[in-house]
Amino acid sequence: MSLNANVLAAIGSWLKTDLALTEAAFGQLAAAAGLAGTAGALLLGPLVDRFGRRAPLLVGISVFALASAGYLVAESFEALIAVRLLSGFAGGAVTSSAAAAVADLVPYARRSAAMGIVTGAILLAVPIGMPIAQLLATHSSWRAVFWLQIVAAIVAVPAIALALTSGLGRAERIRGTGFAVLRRREVLAALFSVALYTGSFFAATQFVGDWLHGTGLLQRERQWIVWILLGVFAALGSFLFGRLADHTGKRRFVLVSTLLVGAGLAALGQCSGMASFALVGIPVAAVSAARSAALLALLSDLVPPQNRGTMMGLRAAANNLGTGTVPALAGFVIEVGSFPVFLFVAAGLCVVAHLLVWRFVADDRHVGPAGAQR
Repeated sequence: MSLNANVLAAIGSWLKTDLALTEAAFGQLAAAAGLAGTAGALLLGPLVDRFGRRAPLLVGISVFALASAGYLVAESFEALIAVRLLSGFAGGAVTSSAAAAVADLVPYARRSAAMGIVTGAILLAVPIGMPIAQLLATHSSWRAVFWLQIVAAIVAVPAIALALTSGLGRAERIRGTGFAVLRRREVLAALFSVALYTGSFFAATQFVGDWLHGTGLLQRERQWIVWILLGVFAALGSFLFGRLADHTGKRRFVLVSTLLVGAGLAALGQCSGMASFALVGIPVAAVSAARSAALLALLSDLVPPQNRGTMMGLRAAANNLGTGTVPALAGFVIEVGSFPVFLFVAAGLCVVAHLLVWRFVADDRHVGPAGAQR
């Protein structure tokens, strides 16, 4: 599903030629899955709490398989955007259900490590899935990669049906609406922290390619090497540092890593060669990925178990709020200043994200053997 969200970047040139799409139409396609994913996570998050984790996972993955089949036959922009919306909507519901299921299955004391597996798998879609998609588009068809999505979904459905109990995460009683959790200041603060941090990091990655090319550090046609390296090390950071976050405390790890990434972003703009860029960029990518896993674990415990699906949906919305707003700020800052100037702004936003967690989210280091706090 992560590959589905990003795959147009790999197959875009073939797709645009095949269907005679304008750049504006292609941009709408690129945005459609993310917007629909946000809607799916928000609208179905409360249902994930009401009906448990397994049913939404199975239905969502089945719908995703059908939507992936739609890519094989879509012959117009209208048909393709309908497929993108459907696959994105299903993806939003599934990712919210999956994160809530992990939180239900794994005690809080070990939850960052478990979430690290999930986020690491998401991150591997770029360095592994994107080259495969481009290879298939080059030697077969841009549609070929969607056969892989169908196969993955077909395998996942029985695996999840066997692995999860039907009652996992099902709330016996839910008082009020699921979104009542937004009345809690620690939840709001954490979600705004997600939006600011994610938006800052995302905007930096969107504009860094032009900066590398413009400064002569690395030409565009060779930048795929950078994305593969950063993607692999980000996944490794997510896999490996989760236990460290569990050991030190999720909140403490989030606080420290947020400042480290902010400092790293500011330092990237001062790099004068690719060696120094790699020396800064690789640790930043690894720490940022590990932070995402730790924060996901921390968020899962800010609300009662019967509200975890809703919380995961709100987190997806906060992610998209950040990625939909901060890049616009970045474009303005870069136009009137420069990319390194924006990196200092991004570092400042990371500091604000740090302060929101520090001020409003309680310390979680006092964890019992079963993962129950205090």
